[in-house]
Amino acid sequence: MQGQPVDHHYLLRSPVASPCSPRNWENVFAHDPQLIIVDVDFCNTHLLLIIRNGRKYGLYSLSLPLGDDKVGAFLKDFNPQSLPLPDHVSQILPVSNYDFYSSTMCVTMSSAFYINFCGEIN
Repeated sequence: MQGQPVDHHYLLRSPVASPCSPRNWENVFAHDPQLIIVDVDFCNTHLLLIIRNGRKYGLYSLSLPLGDDKVGAFLKDFNPQSLPLPDHVSQILPVSNYDFYSSTMCVTMSSAFYINFCGEIN
């Protein structure tokens, strides 16, 4: 969607050692209008996805590496672990993960009251 405003992000990947110039980027997930990626965070073992469907948010953990056989597949094909959220979450933002080798990832959620959630993903 070049040159058009969007309200979500795409998750792309390209091999690090790719000799191609320009790089060959590919979508990690198949196009799904129900999957709106709001933000992502990484550690060495997991990918944390913050998604939105309408006004409802979801928080999902995927084990890394994703594997070449699943690139371009739907989110459900990656067997994501859905992390429980309180009702009526109006926004979720990741907190910087300064230790890439720690499986502890933090997010800040806002609702009718302020919640700071920090959980270990294993």
